[in-house]
Amino acid sequence: MNTALASLPRATAERGVAHTQAMLLALGRHTLTSCLTTQARQHLDWSADYRAYSSGRLDANLLFGAVLEQAQASYGGSTRVWLALDDSTLRKSGRKVPLTAWRRDPLSPPFGVNFQWGHRVLQTSLLWPQPQGGARGLPVAFEVLLNRPRPKQQATLPPADLREALRQANVNEAAVRQLNRLAGKLARPAVAAVDGRFANKRFLRQLPKNVSAVARLRKDALLYRPPAETATTGRPRLYGAVVARPEALRLDESQPWQTLNAYAAGKNHCFKIKTMGPLRSKLTGAAPGRLMLIAPLAYRLRAGSKLLYRQPAYLWITDTEMSLQEALQGYLWRWEVEVNFRDEKTLLGVGQPQVWHPQSVQRLPAWQAAGYSAMLWSSLSLAPDSERAALPPPKWRRKIKPLRPSTQCLINRLRHDAWASAIRPESFRGFWTHPSAAQKPPKPHNSLAAALFLATG
Repeated sequence: MNTALASLPRATAERGVAHTQAMLLALGRHTLTSCLTTQARQHLDWSADYRAYSSGRLDANLLFGAVLEQAQASYGGSTRVWLALDDSTLRKSGRKVPLTAWRRDPLSPPFGVNFQWGHRVLQTSLLWPQPQGGARGLPVAFEVLLNRPRPKQQATLPPADLREALRQANVNEAAVRQLNRLAGKLARPAVAAVDGRFANKRFLRQLPKNVSAVARLRKDALLYRPPAETATTGRPRLYGAVVARPEALRLDESQPWQTLNAYAAGKNHCFKIKTMGPLRSKLTGAAPGRLMLIAPLAYRLRAGSKLLYRQPAYLWITDTEMSLQEALQGYLWRWEVEVNFRDEKTLLGVGQPQVWHPQSVQRLPAWQAAGYSAMLWSSLSLAPDSERAALPPPKWRRKIKPLRPSTQCLINRLRHDAWASAIRPESFRGFWTHPSAAQKPPKPHNSLAAALFLATG
């Protein structure tokens, strides 16, 4: 981390390192004042800490770039680097906080759309392959998006400025800009795994040259075969005969199913797929693509219960030379970006700092996400040592053997390394031992060490 901040002035770099550590260690709400309290600086002047973000002195891209550089230097497996890209909303309560607006709540019930007030953020995670077959998401880009101009503002803007403002506020345009910045730092081709929000012309037709995509497709998408022959006069044809819709292809019993094994949800599954290609779509124009259809998986809520099925998935693969096994496994890894969003919102408090300056609103959440990424990369690069010195889990989790340490376990380990020497020996000794069963309940005893180092949030 210190190497990544070497280009900054010494005082700014030290402040950035201190903020990163304190935001990971902080208890309660992860505001900037909580960060200062964790550093025992609650009685000192705080203006320089706020100006570090409002004046643009701390840039999260420095940390993201260091994580990306070290990770791809050790990246194994395929010749391609897999990225997962998605957007989300950080809830806010202040109506005058810059860049906030009403956003659609993705957890709305099917009978009505709910809205939430907050920031829209866009994040790209590098998917780091794991030995057991899964992957871990390392955030390498994080951005708070701009708002669309309001109707009154649109009426006063010139047409050229209005078009540019709408383009800057569009989530697909922002995703293309983010991928373009990352593509210049990648040493090998990349594949972006995205959901249906980004399966459109604006995103798929503007991908960087060394980046392909695997996108979730609609079940009624219109697909075409390549034109059989090119006309000698007039404009050349881009699309040939219309093929069956993806949903019709799934129901067509004359088309055979293939079987592929892929890792998902902690174990290997057998997936039934159908594929067709090369095809063309108006989403990608003349560039050929391939359709992959994944049959719904069966599952039971408990032993002996009714057999239920998940929804089928339809994927559009822009690289026709990619193997079906790699495309399937890479898209299943895309769930890691959702895990990153959950950890950032619930455990790290990204979006909780109460700042009002437009620069701070954009830079502070990104700095928190960059610190989270640096912690994840440290755990991956030092996996053998961290597993050997990990704290023992509580009794209710001893029967579960996690395949990797959770984010909360990493934070507990970080707190143990930072604070263990500061706790009195008599209160620190034996807080993880297994007490013998007693006939009568013991008197209540609150252990500071257990509360700090064995949190299970």
